[in-house]
Amino acid sequence: MRKIATKYAVYLLNNRSVVRKLDKADREKIAFYIDNFFETLSQDEYEKTKSTVTKYRQKKIFAQFFNFFLLKPINSIFSGASEWISTTVTKSLGLPSVSDSFYKSYIPEITVTENQQKIEVDSLEYIRTKQLLKMLIDCIVKSGFNSVVVFFDKIDEYQNLGTNIQSIADFIKGIALDTGLLQTEKCAFVFVVWSKVRDELNSQGVRYDKFKPIDVTWSDDELKNILNRRLGFFSDNKVNMVSMFENDHTDELLELANKSPRQLIVLMSRIYDEQEAENVQASVFPDAIVEKGIRQFVCNFDFPSLYPGEKGKKSYIVNVVNSILKIGKHEFGSSDLVAQKKYSSQAANNDIKIMKNYGLIEEKSEVSGHSKVYKVVDPIIRHMINRRIEEMSI
Repeated sequence: MRKIATKYAVYLLNNRSVVRKLDKADREKIAFYIDNFFETLSQDEYEKTKSTVTKYRQKKIFAQFFNFFLLKPINSIFSGASEWISTTVTKSLGLPSVSDSFYKSYIPEITVTENQQKIEVDSLEYIRTKQLLKMLIDCIVKSGFNSVVVFFDKIDEYQNLGTNIQSIADFIKGIALDTGLLQTEKCAFVFVVWSKVRDELNSQGVRYDKFKPIDVTWSDDELKNILNRRLGFFSDNKVNMVSMFENDHTDELLELANKSPRQLIVLMSRIYDEQEAENVQASVFPDAIVEKGIRQFVCNFDFPSLYPGEKGKKSYIVNVVNSILKIGKHEFGSSDLVAQKKYSSQAANNDIKIMKNYGLIEEKSEVSGHSKVYKVVDPIIRHMINRRIEEMSI
């Protein structure tokens, strides 16, 4: 609500004629949203928001706007930055103050502070928040927009969620389970998430039959095509993914790339570096060089960039991986961790939970006696286990 209201207000500040075309009731609604939901912006934040909303980047337009509004004494100065506050925006737009009749007509039963006509935003009930959102969308559509799109990107990189699959799913599911909200007319919610988060949401009841997800996972054939086109471009179409090796390593390389074009290119770079150090004149990569390059790739794999870890500690995810490597098996139970780390079963189960949340392991459907069995699913870790590598560098 705050983000939408702020971006909408900045749009209106740069398109003041839109406000004049709205009737009094709609202008009063807009004043209400600005008063209650507008986020304070610095000068730099304002410029960035303005560029995002209007798609303008002309310095001349901003300079004129800056001179006309920001230099006026209605702005407050804090830490050397010009800040936009709700009263500044409403006055600049010439919007009316929000009357008692507005609250009675549009938002009954919402608590209003005693000293000023503002609602207690943080204590709003969910159903009231939805009503306010729909009313705001109606105002935006009346201002000339076709619809509103709320876009959630890089949620799995949000530090406060700890890159934890369960935490990310819990963060999203409140909206994802509310089909009434998702079917709001003229409003769309878009989530860009890791496939493992999508699976967890599905297990928690999020229905993909009504809202079909778009899968942007790269296939192995697409990865091959990417690499072959790059090789062809730089070799006048004389080299491809098979011809550059002494023996075909396509399947192994694609498995280690794990659906990522970036990781495939990095892997090829590691192999090239090993070849360059030994014999720059070679026409193909021999098996021994490929093995050295792969070892460099897996032992120095950038797990921290994919799994930022706990409280920003880059070593955290590497320690988790090393715990799996020290067990040295593709399948294991909590007893293996207890034996390896010499700690309690409860501590072992806590570590297993973390490994599962990272998507490094998954529980097998069959059990060994009364104990649960887990299998390693990450291809980088599986390869290191096969090569008896017991530790990554931090």
